[in-house]
Amino acid sequence: YHGGRFIIPSYTMPKTRSYDSINGYSPFDIGTTSCRYKAATLAGKRLFVGNIRVWDGSNYNYYNDRMVVSPAGMLDTLPYPDNILDLDISDGDEIVALSAVGDRVFQFKKRVCYILNIATGIASEFFVEDRFRWKGIENRNHLCNTDDGLFWFNETGAWLHNGEEIEDLFLKTDEDK
Repeated sequence: YHGGRFIIPSYTMPKTRSYDSINGYSPFDIGTTSCRYKAATLAGKRLFVGNIRVWDGSNYNYYNDRMVVSPAGMLDTLPYPDNILDLDISDGDEIVALSAVGDRVFQFKKRVCYILNIATGIASEFFVEDRFRWKGIENRNHLCNTDDGLFWFNETGAWLHNGEEIEDLFLKTDEDK
């Protein structure tokens, strides 16, 4: 007690957290934290959205082959342009659906399927694990999660991802002959 006030000695620096460290993005560099999208999936405590529309202050910009990922644990916040994931924007194809199996996000375009590995949990370290031509889908209803894994089909075949590999369901085996 000193001069009518209690004094509590502090032997360590006070712990402070900045807006950047709490949210994962700066409030000054961000264009917007919301965007419209046609495809979405949850994986690794994050929301992945694709085929987006973003307001730039005067009009809407459409990015049909771009993905945005939320910061970990903040499923309702999509910081644009900070958290953009462009897997292959030069193919002229649009994202139709997104789905997640374990630590992988499947991006389905009309002609191509990409598998994005998100095992690290750090958005800047996500990478394209595989790319499959002619295994895309025309409609998001051509994809579903089953007890056996992720199933999808198109005019060239049907596939099942069981968590480890993609099985071609139209391929004939020796037992089927």
